[in-house]
Amino acid sequence: MEKKLKRMFNLSIIFSILLAILGVVMIIHPNVTLITMSKILAVYVIIRGIFKVILHFKEIDEYMPFDQLMPGIICIVVGLILFTHPNYIETLVGILVGIWIVTESLNDINIAWKLRRTDAPWLITLILGIVSLVAGIILLVNPAESADAVMIWSGIILLINSITSCIDKFIFKKYVKDIKKATKNYIKALEEN
Repeated sequence: MEKKLKRMFNLSIIFSILLAILGVVMIIHPNVTLITMSKILAVYVIIRGIFKVILHFKEIDEYMPFDQLMPGIICIVVGLILFTHPNYIETLVGILVGIWIVTESLNDINIAWKLRRTDAPWLITLILGIVSLVAGIILLVNPAESADAVMIWSGIILLINSITSCIDKFIFKKYVKDIKKATKNYIKALEEN
């Protein structure tokens, strides 16, 4: 049991360190990270398309009662476009985040407008909604640079999460005997009831 815990602890620390490194790379080189992720996605889509085409010609009667040829060709074409033009993903990420922020901010503005006749601090909600709306519009106008910002923030969050995860693991390792004892007592108490 303790060997398994030690192995799990070591693997978890290694995984956290790798994620921290990925977070740092995302912060330092957001564009390269996004392009790499785009190319990986492109390869996946191409492989999926090839698989669909093969299924169409090989097993359409046995397993697939519907046509797989056209979806397969579309996957291959989209994958090739994404692979040769990974900046499309960068633009798409910026547009999607922009749409999300605009939608959320319009909802906040709507809520603030409905609260204006109550005692709730509707003016703060309205101002924050307008600020968010402007930010969302900026993202929509300039989606490629917005995607870099998304990658940088994702890298920061990943780095923080990895550091806190490592700290948690070391705390867990330090108090593993106490945790095991508490777990045994808890199970014993459940069995008695």
